[in-house]
Amino acid sequence: MATVAQRTQAVEERVDRLEITLTRFMARTDESMARTDRMIERLGGIVERMEREGARDREAAAREREAAAREREAAAREREADREAAARDRAAAARERREMNKRWGELANKMGTVVEDIVAPSVRRLAR
Repeated sequence: MATVAQRTQAVEERVDRLEITLTRFMARTDESMARTDRMIERLGGIVERMEREGARDREAAAREREAAAREREAAAREREADREAAARDRAAAARERREMNKRWGELANKMGTVVEDIVAPSVRRLAR
């Protein structure tokens, strides 16, 4: 059988190998953690950039919606102004038609009295 010294020597060798393996494992774990941390930082930067771009896009879309709303409001105001102008034009045309009808009526009345105006003064001479 192996002596206590031999067994102790074997255990010490195994412990040494375990320590070396554990040291290597810890070093690799540290490297892996550092790589993971760097990747997380990069991903965080990417996420922040995407959030900024998204915010800019949302702001641009909001500005475009506001501009479109302003354009719709301006178009509605123009349509309303056109309707009002058309109504004013119709009212003016109606006034002009009434005025012309009145003038035609006056002219017709004058034409009807032409005979009276011409003949009436001469009736006395004709009667003599």
